[in-house]
Amino acid sequence: MKTLKITSWYNKIHFLIPPILFIAYSFKYKIFILFLVLYFLYIIKNKISIKAITAVSIIFASVYLAYTLYTPKFQSIEGIVVEKNEEKGKYVLSSGCYSILFYSDTKYEVGDILRISGDKEIPEKESYEGGFSYYDFLKSKRIYYIYKSPSIKKKSHVIIPQTLREELISYLESRLDSKSMSYVSSLLLGKNTIDDDTKDSISSLGLSHLFAISGYHIMLFFSFLSFILKKVIESERKRNNLIIIFFLFYIVFTNFSISILRASIMIIFMILNKRYNRLFTSLDILSASMILSLIINPLFVYQTSFELTYLITFFLIITRKIIKGKYKAYKISLLAFLSSLPIVINMNYEVNILQILLVPAFSIIIGYILIPYSVLLIFIPSLHNIKIYKMFEGGINIFNKIDITTITFKQINIYFIIVYYILFVMCLIFIECGIKKRSMYIGFISYILFLSFLRVSYPYYRIEFIDVGQGDTAIITLPHNRGVMMIDSFGYNTQYLKSRGIKTIDYVLITHSDNDHIGGLRETINNFNVKTIISSAYDEIEYDSIKVKSGSTLNFKGLNIDVWGPIEDMSSKNNISVVFLINICGVKILFTGDMEKEEEETLVSKYNMMLDADILKVGHHGSDTSSTEEFISKVSPKVSVISVGRNNKYNHPNEGVVSRLRAYSKVYTTAECGNISLIIKNNKYIVKGYR
Repeated sequence: MKTLKITSWYNKIHFLIPPILFIAYSFKYKIFILFLVLYFLYIIKNKISIKAITAVSIIFASVYLAYTLYTPKFQSIEGIVVEKNEEKGKYVLSSGCYSILFYSDTKYEVGDILRISGDKEIPEKESYEGGFSYYDFLKSKRIYYIYKSPSIKKKSHVIIPQTLREELISYLESRLDSKSMSYVSSLLLGKNTIDDDTKDSISSLGLSHLFAISGYHIMLFFSFLSFILKKVIESERKRNNLIIIFFLFYIVFTNFSISILRASIMIIFMILNKRYNRLFTSLDILSASMILSLIINPLFVYQTSFELTYLITFFLIITRKIIKGKYKAYKISLLAFLSSLPIVINMNYEVNILQILLVPAFSIIIGYILIPYSVLLIFIPSLHNIKIYKMFEGGINIFNKIDITTITFKQINIYFIIVYYILFVMCLIFIECGIKKRSMYIGFISYILFLSFLRVSYPYYRIEFIDVGQGDTAIITLPHNRGVMMIDSFGYNTQYLKSRGIKTIDYVLITHSDNDHIGGLRETINNFNVKTIISSAYDEIEYDSIKVKSGSTLNFKGLNIDVWGPIEDMSSKNNISVVFLINICGVKILFTGDMEKEEEETLVSKYNMMLDADILKVGHHGSDTSSTEEFISKVSPKVSVISVGRNNKYNHPNEGVVSRLRAYSKVYTTAECGNISLIIKNNKYIVKGYR
């Protein structure tokens, strides 16, 4: 921690960093405005580089606002293809300061100069608090629009560093098996193509950062280059010049990956520091690296990889005194684990504490076996028959089966994160100063356990219609977490459910077995304790389930559910959807699955005015095959909810249907609102769209 003390002029560079970060994060979390004010009061009182800090803050705020508020407007765009994913027909086109993402069935190469025009889309923002924002993710890469079916004209082709990477990948793909190719690409070329199952296994053990080209890899490359060049070039200055050129090329070669950018800039500064006999500390170099990264792109601050790479490196630098001595590798592993814990929690909502022991061992395996082996494969592809990667995955799978070391968490907000880091830093100060204050350490550990057991207990009923794109999923939560029921299961619901702290689902009711209602059921069953599955009496699903039809009743921990459909078997799966009414505190909610006109007619003839409901979950995503005038008039909803994907190929919801619904109710769609919450308490309800 003494590293933070001012020892020379050079050691003041890190004072420029806090205001930059406070300004950036204050746009997302208002509390950082307070931190910014307190920081300026501190530097004014201590007379620390006031002019420099003020100037940098104003410049960064101006540039950041320009990046955030500016969205280029153009009918067509001309640029160079800098990234490609041929399997998905997905490409990134760069044009000066901004880029676009486009899809095409025609194959293009990195380096192609294209002119693109057509209808463009703005990427989706997050659907719920703490959710993944594709908009922020792409904008942090200066990608402003998505073209799904553009008109494309190829003009010419140029050679760029990324072209060389793609040509190397193509060369290796023709000579290596798919598994070897995926590891070589991930470990050396900055393109992660490891299969999803292996990624999940690696992630669950907390080893993902070892596969991102990072400071660890860069130091290995630096040591290797230094060793080789020392054998052939006598002049140290020439050797270092070549190393600097290599890392500048490597930054562009890997398309400005933030971890590579950070580590490469630090290596370059380290070389220049030694050359010109400067007194820049490691903290100075880290700070300069961050400033340069943010000059390249201020929106890097919203990339999780940016937060992790700089946060972990910062704590490892300021705790050098604590790390040195015995068990250094395990101390580094523990510090990296604790310094990144809140961010990892909000990424995965679970943490495997086994990683503290595994990271040092796997660092050696990856650093001294996998990376050298991957380098050899580039020059001698025939060595892929040794199957080293397969043996590595076998070891990963063995440790991954040990579930008892995994701790689950719900999403933690910024205030809990701030308290965590205050306690963490206090513990580090006590350790460095040799203060044996057990109560402090016990308090810190207790706080981590508290975050694990923390569950928000709402005193009201909550129904959430989850934004899963062109499909359906809804969650009913009873007051004080007494029970959870899922209606349909499409898409990837796991992250959202974990963010809510949900571990057990009492009932999963599948309205019918079309993929857009059941496609995520297997994932739900694999990740949560699902007690009971319910399905239509006239439908078949691959899991054991309770069958229901018109006239059936269900009891969800005291909450009565009246099943009104299906009344009879029909040829269309949509028309054997389970249709049911839930009455919560006098508020009636009608769920209709993908029911179409034929089933609506049978329901109207049998139940007539009994169909009246306050909230209608609109059938078949607002298609014109459903929601007839007669049916809507009988339901007479005050609120209508449509689960639908943005810009879907079916053009749902139908304009006529929406018009009919609006004559009776306020209409919410997940495409526009993200997750839609219905909160019921004391015979009153509130409907809120996240966006």
